[in-house]
Amino acid sequence: MLKFLTRLFERRAEPRWRTSQALADFEAIFGDGGLSSGVTVTPERALTIPAVFACVQVLSQDVARTPLKLRRRVGEGAYEDAVDHDLFELLHDLPNPEQTAYGFKAALMLSQLTYGRAYAEIVRREGRVVALWPLDARMMRVDREPGTRRKRWTYAAGGQTMTWLFDPSTPPVFELVHETPIARCRELIGIALALQR
Repeated sequence: MLKFLTRLFERRAEPRWRTSQALADFEAIFGDGGLSSGVTVTPERALTIPAVFACVQVLSQDVARTPLKLRRRVGEGAYEDAVDHDLFELLHDLPNPEQTAYGFKAALMLSQLTYGRAYAEIVRREGRVVALWPLDARMMRVDREPGTRRKRWTYAAGGQTMTWLFDPSTPPVFELVHETPIARCRELIGIALALQR
């Protein structure tokens, strides 16, 4: 665990990461099989437990069904839907040309519940947000740019690497981070995985 924390806080000239490093970091946080069951719990293995899969599906689908409406204040305690706002259609109906709002919210929530983080690229044209694209949390690395210490997102997928730097006036990435129920319940999930053997 100490090695992980040392690596986490050391300054680096450039990002050094690979899938095996991500797995080592995951094991440093969640454990490497040091459970009473003797089983290593990863998000992918946890989802093979029917109860875990069902809970993650129900939660992500319920959140996805919840309408996300942009509202405008029109008076003291009175609000109306801001249907003429640029973001209304993106948040309520169609975040990108290939996905409904339901599919987008379900994908983000599924990633959040499984990996403890979810990301979406914010695409802008002439300063206006025109699309939101979900990104695979397993392929995202978040660190600090050397020198300026600005937050940096590096996404490697499909043989390509994209990097975004934080800009407070136009954030490039939508990011959700929270403890995952899989990490919280890993002992119980480990027992269930051991019973599956």
